[in-house]
Amino acid sequence: MLSVSVRKRLNGFYLDVRWRIEKEVAVLFGHSGSGKSLTLQLIAGLVKPDEGTVLCGGRTVFDSSSNINIPPQGRRFGYVFQDLALFPHMTVAENIAYGVKKNGNQQLKDQVRQMVDVFHLEGLEARYPSGISGGQRQRVAFARALIGRPDALLLDEPFSALDAPLRNEMGRFLTVIRRQFDIPVILVTHDPAEACLLADSMIVYSAGKVVRKGRPAEIVKHPAHPEMPPLGSEIFITPQS
Repeated sequence: MLSVSVRKRLNGFYLDVRWRIEKEVAVLFGHSGSGKSLTLQLIAGLVKPDEGTVLCGGRTVFDSSSNINIPPQGRRFGYVFQDLALFPHMTVAENIAYGVKKNGNQQLKDQVRQMVDVFHLEGLEARYPSGISGGQRQRVAFARALIGRPDALLLDEPFSALDAPLRNEMGRFLTVIRRQFDIPVILVTHDPAEACLLADSMIVYSAGKVVRKGRPAEIVKHPAHPEMPPLGSEIFITPQS
């Protein structure tokens, strides 16, 4: 379970949101500037809320009333940025290993090997990010975010630079990841088709507030808010089991 109740004033923008999810893929949906990415930064501890609480798996990582503010490295969140933020001077294996505290040579090698297997990166371990495809770079970023077995996975528009076939492939892959790691997954997007393809639940943002939360099919068919344009049923793709 991930529970978020945070407020933050930043450069004239005011964010005031409250929501809670279980072990599911939840999409934060809304136009650019509505506060989606800022919410991820507040959850991860990259930006400090003015007030509120963030709890994950029964553990409080931020509580303004109790002066609790666990630093980012102690929060156990996997984070995949929009630009992936892979280190160009590190190999695939080194990038993946960077996502976990050093546990000794052999244990770290075993962890990296396991993630290479899970994310189908066999044979690419010694290559650099510039020498692999866009989809492979995506999988490296996911492997790095998940190697430490985090309590939740935060995704800030990681598929925005991919073409449609790759986005569909990564969407199906995300379903497998969710089931295998069994953790809450938060995905930021402003693409309604992507939101409906990937989400178990959708949290619609507008001007720093949550204006709707529910199942994608329900929200799309009855948008009731300009942030959520009406869409036809053709966008719905049955996820692979």
